[in-house]
This record gives sequence, C-alpha cells and structure tokens, in this order.
Amino acid sequence: MTLKETIMNRICEFRLQNHLSLDEMAYECGIDKDTLARVGQEDYNPSLDTLQYIAAWMGITVSQLIKMDPEVVFRVVRDTAPSDIRFPFGVQACSNGNSISEVMDLFPNLDEAEEFVSMCNAGMLAACQLADVAADWVQKKYS
Repeated sequence: MTLKETIMNRICEFRLQNHLSLDEMAYECGIDKDTLARVGQEDYNPSLDTLQYIAAWMGITVSQLIKMDPEVVFRVVRDTAPSDIRFPFGVQACSNGNSISEVMDLFPNLDEAEEFVSMCNAGMLAACQLADVAADWVQKKYS
C-alpha cells in the first residue's frame, strides 16, 4: 500500500467511524472538498499545511496520519438473526482486531462469502469502501 493510499484510507475510516460526508469533513477541516477528495490520488501532492489541517481536525498528528499501520483485514461473519434467512453471511472489516465496519445479509452460503472476502483482502480495500464494493458485487453476481 502506498503512502497516499494509507492517508486516504485513514481519512475514509475516520469519516466512516464519525458518520461524516466528504463535504462535512472538508468544511470542518477548513479545506475545499475537492482538495480533500484528491489527497489520495496519484496525480496530487497535498501540501504539508493541508495534511496538518486534516490531522489536527482528526485529533492526531501528521506523523500518525501517514504512519503505515497494519492493513484492514476482511472476514466472513454469520448473522445470528438475519433480516432474510436466505442470506445469513456478511463481511466485517477489522483493524488491529477491532471491527471498523460490516455489511450483513449479503451471501447465501459460506463459499460465496469467502470468495468476496478473498477479493477484498487481495485488493487492499479501505473499510469505508466495503459497502459500495459489496453492493456492486451483489448486483453483478445476482443480476
């Protein structure tokens, strides 16, 4: 994972944990929404000031923002009370053993859930991307 991907993943995870849209976080950081969206893109090099604004608002240092932590790991979870009994398996994103996000009631069997999790782990997906990627997967698989 590149440094830019690490920064973008940390921002995505923060937004996810705090239920913030890109607009809300950019406003609170005092930077333009487009600037915040471009931070992790290969063709954009954010200034140190931009990283300081983001990190300060997140309550961390720039060093913590760019630190390469253990990656997010995805795992299959079985829903003990699924909303639809036909789809008892879901996916959970974890970092350092803690659940960051999960999407439940997606898969009818363990094999399909494990196939999806394998793809997520191989692709170094950010936790905040899980719901969108899962929705795309399900739509393509069952349409």
